[in-house]
Order: sequence, then C-alpha cells, then structure tokens
Amino acid sequence: MEKSLIKINLNGCVILHDLIEDMGKEIVRQESPEEPGKRSRLWFPDDIIHVFEENTGTSSIQVIILDFPNFEEVVEWDGKAFKEMKNLKTLIIRVGSFSKGPEHLPNSLRVLEWRGYPSPSLPSNFHPKKLAILKLPQSHLMSLNLLIPKKKFVNMRVLNFDDCERITKIPDVSGAPNLEELSFGDCANLIKIHESVGFLNKLKILNADGCSQLRTFPPIKLSSLEKLKLSSCYCLKSFPEILGKMEKITVLDLQDTPVKELPFSIHN
Repeated sequence: MEKSLIKINLNGCVILHDLIEDMGKEIVRQESPEEPGKRSRLWFPDDIIHVFEENTGTSSIQVIILDFPNFEEVVEWDGKAFKEMKNLKTLIIRVGSFSKGPEHLPNSLRVLEWRGYPSPSLPSNFHPKKLAILKLPQSHLMSLNLLIPKKKFVNMRVLNFDDCERITKIPDVSGAPNLEELSFGDCANLIKIHESVGFLNKLKILNADGCSQLRTFPPIKLSSLEKLKLSSCYCLKSFPEILGKMEKITVLDLQDTPVKELPFSIHN
C-alpha cells in the first residue's frame, strides 16, 4: 500500500494497481497466447465464450470470472464445457444468459457463484466436497438437491439462493454444519423451512427478507447469530421460538411483518 501497488476499498476488497493488474493478465495470456482454454484464469468474455461454445476447456483452468457490466450475450453451448476442467476452483458468472444449463460441474470447485443459473437443478454427478461458497441468486432452481443430508459439506461457509422464485422449501442443511451465512431473501413462493436451519451453531447471518408466502419459522438455537432478517414476510404472524442463548445478535429486522407479539423466549 505504501508503494501504491494495491489499495483497499471501502468494502475491504484488495484492488491492484492498474499496471500490476495488466502485467498479471499478460503473464496469464502468455501461458497460451492462441488457445485460452489452456490458461489458468479466464476473465475476458470473448475468451470465456470461445471456451464454452467450442468445448476447448482443459485441466489447466483454475478460475473463470464472467462479470463485465455491459455483457448481455446469450451463450449458445451444449452444456459440456466443464467436463475437462478437473482443476477448476472458482467459477463466477454474474452476467449473460445461457441456452441451456451445464451437464457437468467440476467437483474441484471451492467457489460457485452463478446469477441466473439456467437449470432447475444442479447436475446429479456434482459432488463438490471442498465447496465453501455457493451463490445461485435469481436462478431457475426448483430443488436444492445438492444438500441432501447424507452428503457432508464441512467446508461450506456461504449459501445464497436469493430471489429464486421456484424454490418452495429449504431442505435439511445439517450436512453443512459450519455454515456462517444462509440467505434466501425474496423467494416469493417459499413456504417451508427445515428445522435443521435453527441448529446451525456457526451461523452468523440468516436472511429471509421478502419471503412473502412464508407463514411459520422453525424454532432457533443459533448461538453465533449476529443478523436475523425477516422483513416483508407478509404472512409470518409469529416470531420463532428461541431455544437457547443468542447473545451476539446485533440486527433483528421484522419490518412489514404481521407479528403482533414476541414469545417469552425472546429474553434469550
């Protein structure tokens, strides 16, 4: 920072100096000047679309980030582009549309973020034991089949399914005991939350804002919880029972809910 090679912005993100960033990108380009599918990192939309549509991805690729503000293209692919990316650790897609969903996703993934994920479910052969962050906001998901109890995701820290209109229930999440953030805000058709959500000892943020059809919330015993957000849950008439001490709460949002009284257990 003293030499202005990096800076830290207001959100706590580390930003490289423009020249350092350009140098790093050129080093990666030189890994394979003619074929982007053999590089370790991809972030230019043209390179990513080429790899996706031509199925030229290889095990060299570790990171893919598609996040250009003006990118609005439809990716016409067969969904098989990830089959050979056996070392892909980070996949972030925040823009664009896809003609179909992926048939494969690498089990090597640590971070999977895909805004508008195009399929109703994740691939059945997707078993990412090292996955730490899963964010699929505004997706076409109908089922969170990945989270069946017999699968263990001890590395999972963040789950985000915000604005997924087809999701009707949050399933058993006991297979992810180290979750720190769980968000399913604005899931307009969500009507049921599994009781395991209330017993995640490491959970710090629980966001259910805007779940307008949700009528009940399971009892909670979340000793690490700092933020509980239930605003705009227009059908939620009762506050969840609190089964144990929750002394780290700093934010409790009940705005625009019909809750008329709090249970005696609120003292916890």
